[in-house]
Amino acid sequence: MVKKDYEILKIFRKEPNKEFSTSHIVKEIENEEYALIQSVLSDKYSDKTKVRQAKEKKARLHRKTLYHLSNLVQKKILKQNREGKRGEKFFVLAIDAGEEIILDSLLRKSIKLIRPKIPDMEMAGYERSGIVHKVEEASWISRVNSILVECHMFKGFGELRNMISVCFTNINDSLALNDFQYLMNDKKKTYSFLSGLNSKCKDYGRNACCIVKISEIKDKSTVKAILREYLRNNLKQVYFIFDMDGKNLKENELFFMDIIKLFLDYNVDLYIKNNNIHKAPYIIGKFGPYTFDDKEWELYEKELKGKLYGLLCAQSTVLVDVEKLFRENSKNIETFNELIDKIVNSLLISNSLQRRKSTEFFESLINTFQEYSKEFFMFSRNYIRFWNYGWNRENFDQEFLLNFMNSSKEKVNRFCFYEDTIYKSCGMPTRFRVAFSCVFDDFVKDVFTRRRYKQLNISDLKDFYREDILNLINVKEHLFDIFDGGDLMNINKIGSVDVKNIVREISFILNSYNIHFFRYRFSKLKEVNISLDKFIK
Repeated sequence: MVKKDYEILKIFRKEPNKEFSTSHIVKEIENEEYALIQSVLSDKYSDKTKVRQAKEKKARLHRKTLYHLSNLVQKKILKQNREGKRGEKFFVLAIDAGEEIILDSLLRKSIKLIRPKIPDMEMAGYERSGIVHKVEEASWISRVNSILVECHMFKGFGELRNMISVCFTNINDSLALNDFQYLMNDKKKTYSFLSGLNSKCKDYGRNACCIVKISEIKDKSTVKAILREYLRNNLKQVYFIFDMDGKNLKENELFFMDIIKLFLDYNVDLYIKNNNIHKAPYIIGKFGPYTFDDKEWELYEKELKGKLYGLLCAQSTVLVDVEKLFRENSKNIETFNELIDKIVNSLLISNSLQRRKSTEFFESLINTFQEYSKEFFMFSRNYIRFWNYGWNRENFDQEFLLNFMNSSKEKVNRFCFYEDTIYKSCGMPTRFRVAFSCVFDDFVKDVFTRRRYKQLNISDLKDFYREDILNLINVKEHLFDIFDGGDLMNINKIGSVDVKNIVREISFILNSYNIHFFRYRFSKLKEVNISLDKFIK
């Protein structure tokens, strides 16, 4: 075993359940040379020749590292887990959970590789039948789903980049940058940061979202310029969430009309969180939305805000195809609750294992947050996400939907309360929470049954007064209360477009409904325009 092989395997020995990209491995084992290359590439004053040479050196490092990775794959020590965008390869240990191997080295060293065994789960039978799916199974326990970073705690993008690097090695879904408006003071610096963040998201196969409070934007012209550059360059892995209420919208109506116009022009989804209904931030992941419990967020803001650089939002996630469950079993509340019981017991095992091995799995996070590491983990929850569960679906009793979801959530909450009581009585500072949420259709299209719910199409404000739409929104309002981990209402904009009318629609939603989080989708407008162009031609 040559020296580079040994250095690569040391990375996997430290975090044996994790998946590592080629870029991450190159950075770790070629640290000094990689840093010099990056300093040239990140320096806006570097001449074209130096940049070209740096890119060539970086490509050589990748090829050299891939040679060693390929050797380890051939020896069946590593395996390629997947291939990301731009051909980025991701690797995991090839040994099974619970297995260990000791490799001798030409360097008179040996390396011991052990992959921790995840205990058998009660939901395993449902996994095999395709009803249940673990999110990012290879790192289901050794990584967390989502972390929120507080931008007001950082003086500039340099410090924030360091924090993001720590977070990206510990998450398997999404990173949120809360109060991002505090850093949107310079167009060039902010766009450079967003561009780098988007590249990092691609490298790691993650998402990031920037949460902007409309009421706290100081320099509106700079923010508009930043958003225009962000949209023009199609930074798809980074999302913006606009946090506001009806009053904020009214006070900033002209400014927000400009924002809507930008998102319309570039056909990009517009995400809005209703701060009047839900104070805690919302986060967009690949698998669905995340949020914090509002009462716990209030406690955080009262006692901990200004002390923590960030918070853990979500730990482990399980997805459920309700359509397939009811298709293969009896369609009743008992069937649903039986499945949820098994999932919650499985999440309890994963939660206990994560907490017990936190110093092993999350050493870098604990070192980063130091004296507040306990508080960093304090408000996190495990997630159960539902797909094809019956909302806005023909011939599906909406009252039955609310009944089985609500009764199951109440049962889960009681279970979590009892477990917490047991932990406390044993003197253990551990807690256990499970949140319900939805699944984004982009993720499950190759995993679960085809989408059975209808899309909500809105042409103008009058549509919100239609009886069928009023009934749908009424059910959705109840679901937002049940889906305490976060829900999303999609609004597909159709027909002619008037930006002022869209502002009126958004204002109506903010002031009239218990809708925490919604997304305006403009893709239907583009489809109509394309069809019209073809017709004219």
